[in-house]
Amino acid sequence: YGDHADLHSFPTRRSSDLLSSAADPLSADLLAELGVPALKLASEDLINLPLLRHVAGLRLPVILSTGMADEAEIERALTTLRADGCDALLLLHCVSLYPTPDDEANLLPMVGLRERFGLPVGYSDHTRGSVAAMAAAALGAVLIEKHFTLDHALPGPDHSFSADPQELAALVPDVRPAAQQRGTPTLEPSPGERLARQQFRRSVVAACELAPGTRLAADMLCLKRPGTGIAPHRLGELVGKRTRRHFAADEPLCWEDVE
Repeated sequence: YGDHADLHSFPTRRSSDLLSSAADPLSADLLAELGVPALKLASEDLINLPLLRHVAGLRLPVILSTGMADEAEIERALTTLRADGCDALLLLHCVSLYPTPDDEANLLPMVGLRERFGLPVGYSDHTRGSVAAMAAAALGAVLIEKHFTLDHALPGPDHSFSADPQELAALVPDVRPAAQQRGTPTLEPSPGERLARQQFRRSVVAACELAPGTRLAADMLCLKRPGTGIAPHRLGELVGKRTRRHFAADEPLCWEDVE
């Protein structure tokens, strides 16, 4: 208890929140007493229904890691938590291999978790480096968990793949741009692109000088920038119409000047 209390009272310039994994009811109660903003449950405890019920009763948000679990086990865990009063939930996609080889990081199930259960998702990253975390952020992770070490050479199973102080300091500036670049899945141009397409797209223009009353043929028309006039896909609608006024070569056509 004393070590956790000291950590919670430790001043920080960045106003960081301290979280910890609760492995049993006693540790969950201790963390709640210390005022943690949420409780983390490790992958091995996703099937520990008595612990889930106890944690749910504390009425704190829960971050639930899903390593080694199948869909039915995840659904049962969520049902248990919700039945006992926990509705603020975040699922952490996790591959419980330490370290996780790059070809087993398997990030797409994180997207499946979000779509299947309708909850925010994150990624518990056991790979070396920050590439997987960046990719997870681009895929929609709102939280990245990364193991931390002061020295890769320290004894123990986690130190070899954990982030050291320099690597952890680089993780946030690596991951945040990836999250910003995520965008939305809607198939439409961004506001910036709506302006850009006026510059980069083409419009129907006169391929040569056109006198008033000219009946338009296809070879009298061509497509040139900017894209502020008649759209290219409507060029065929102009063929056969007559001009109402004079057009200089390369001048954009407009509907009110043809009949």
